[in-house]
Amino acid sequence: MRICRLLLLSSCAESFLPRSSKPYRLSRHPIHSTSTSTIQGSAVDISTVFDPVLELIASELKLFDAGSFDWLGGTEDDGVMGRATSFEGMEANVAWCSTLGLRIRDGTDHLASLVCWVGPKTDVPHFAVRLTRGSAAGGGGLDLYLDFLPRLDAGYDRPRDPNGVLGYAAPASREEFAQASARADYAASYFTPDALAWTASQTVDAMGGPVGTGARVGAVPSPNPEPRERVAISHHGACTGLLNGPLLLELRLPETAVGLDAARGLALEGAQRWLRWMAKARGTNQAGESQAGWLRSRMIYSRDCEVRAQAYEATARRLSKALGGGSDSEAAAKALAAADAGPLDMVGHNTLGLGREDS
Repeated sequence: MRICRLLLLSSCAESFLPRSSKPYRLSRHPIHSTSTSTIQGSAVDISTVFDPVLELIASELKLFDAGSFDWLGGTEDDGVMGRATSFEGMEANVAWCSTLGLRIRDGTDHLASLVCWVGPKTDVPHFAVRLTRGSAAGGGGLDLYLDFLPRLDAGYDRPRDPNGVLGYAAPASREEFAQASARADYAASYFTPDALAWTASQTVDAMGGPVGTGARVGAVPSPNPEPRERVAISHHGACTGLLNGPLLLELRLPETAVGLDAARGLALEGAQRWLRWMAKARGTNQAGESQAGWLRSRMIYSRDCEVRAQAYEATARRLSKALGGGSDSEAAAKALAAADAGPLDMVGHNTLGLGREDS
């Protein structure tokens, strides 16, 4: 696909372009709400579905506008538009928060995502949600991915206890004891029985419990679950491990206005849960010191760098495939993915294909 136009809606977006040596700068005015124009089309447009979620998060945490980046391929009547809109807030311990939307005007493929990367002062999980249009061959529908990413390896892919008593098999090594300790901490603070029940209530096969937003519109487990990724490079065992958490949702929703509303509603419910965690962490950390402790914060930071780098690579692959492949599509995918990913703190140690020069 030939790139006909590149729209830069803010000066800071230039820092995301390949081979740019310009320093990254933020516009320092607090944002309390945000909106983007809806790209018109005949099909259900999912590209802006998470804008109200970003508005809620930006307002609650008083985030700063970090700029927006638009890419237009083809023509305005028959083409593709991608947009990344980003915020940050160091005082709120938010390293980066961004929505990404891709709209193909013939309605064949849309996607939208939102991700909030938490700073290393606390162990509050990162929040990520994504909506994509299922293929016609796979029966269509809207595929929702929603997860709260644990900050350290808690061994959520460990074998389960065959007796069903302990949940996971008893630890047998130093690493497994550390994982069990992390699971206990997360279960007490974040992945509580209430949170697990919320996840379990979202499909129509939920038995004997509450009926969640997804189940009310006929959601079923997604027939296209994403590959389970692991942190690939690390200098410490606690920084490796599975990226996903125990609240992972992968649902197939109807490709209707009702299904789109349900996707937005689930994202808002997830964001509200995450915001409560963030508020509690701030409430117990008024002095500004690291709630997680120095050593734990250092391990969290190391793992976050790897997780964010892998997330960038996964987004670039996803966008390149949606744009049809080829060198132009790959370049556009990398530019959009980089705008969505934000500054990667360890990029000087590993350029990750971003095309940025080492500082």
